[in-house]
Amino acid sequence: MRAFSIAAAGLLASATSAQASQYLVRNFCPFNVYLSFANTTKTETDELLPPGTAFLGSIVGQGNSVGVTNQMGQYWSATGWKAIFGTSAVDGTLWWSLSDLVGDPIAPRTFNVTSSGTRDDVCGHTTDYMSGVHNCPDDGTTLTYNLCSANS
Repeated sequence: MRAFSIAAAGLLASATSAQASQYLVRNFCPFNVYLSFANTTKTETDELLPPGTAFLGSIVGQGNSVGVTNQMGQYWSATGWKAIFGTSAVDGTLWWSLSDLVGDPIAPRTFNVTSSGTRDDVCGHTTDYMSGVHNCPDDGTTLTYNLCSANS
């Protein structure tokens, strides 16, 4: 997996034209963050996401998560600050939530999660880690997690 440079207009246009739902993590922070990916079959840790880059992934099946940390090796650490962006696609419904463990890895900077698809905000949005679980029809929705969103 590799991050790519943010080209917002073209990226979002291509992301919303696909049938399968997707997630997009965009790093607007002035520092590196590290992504870790986990699902029911595997875990991959410490994918570097430099400032000004993004990662696009498909939402397939249930029990998927993307962990965001500000230091390499913190995903499995009991003391590492991390955010967990969880997604599932089950029986035609897309589910997602966002939480932090131990602390916010980009504090004191802001973040947001938005959704787009058949209409803007099709699957909810948040600027809070404990906003609950969101759901909508699984029909080509793009969930976008913007790190350091005030810089976007």
